[in-house]
Amino acid sequence: MMSAKVLCGFELHKNTLKKNAIWDTAFEDFSISDLIIKIGKGREKKSIDRKIENKYPKNGIPLIIAKKNNNGIGGAKLRDEIEQVYSDKICIISGGDGGGGKTYYCEFEFCATNFVMICDFANCIKDKMDKFAKYFLAITISETLFKTIGHGRTISEVPNINIKLPITAKKEIDFAYMSNYIQKIQYAEFL
Repeated sequence: MMSAKVLCGFELHKNTLKKNAIWDTAFEDFSISDLIIKIGKGREKKSIDRKIENKYPKNGIPLIIAKKNNNGIGGAKLRDEIEQVYSDKICIISGGDGGGGKTYYCEFEFCATNFVMICDFANCIKDKMDKFAKYFLAITISETLFKTIGHGRTISEVPNINIKLPITAKKEIDFAYMSNYIQKIQYAEFL
């Protein structure tokens, strides 16, 4: 995520992190399709000038493409060239050459090509997560889908595949654990 922000010229701000110890917890299966919902596919055409000096215009919006690194960011488009701008969404690379299944949480404004499925958080969890828990969810989904979809396969809907998430004593998703876990990662203060 940090590399994506640096590529796009976003200023890095330090967050105050909770430094609580990570505790042992139980995990349970949850279906991805119960946690996120498809909004649609990106609507941008992949027509970026490939010269490095033109790829990331200073006043551009990051463009998510079928890419498995840098949060899928393959350049930027000027705002007046953009069909649709999103923010605070989950992006799933739905096909392409090697990036299929990679899943990213993008808190910033972005646009995307049609190889990217744009998803929102289901109402049952939307207001229960901070941005760190959203990163945890995206990473967990990504690890599962990248193994499942991988190279060459294409998806068009949110898969009904289970992922393991931490749970509380009441058998509910433990969003505090998810948030705390991500905050323990080196450089999390810049997320």
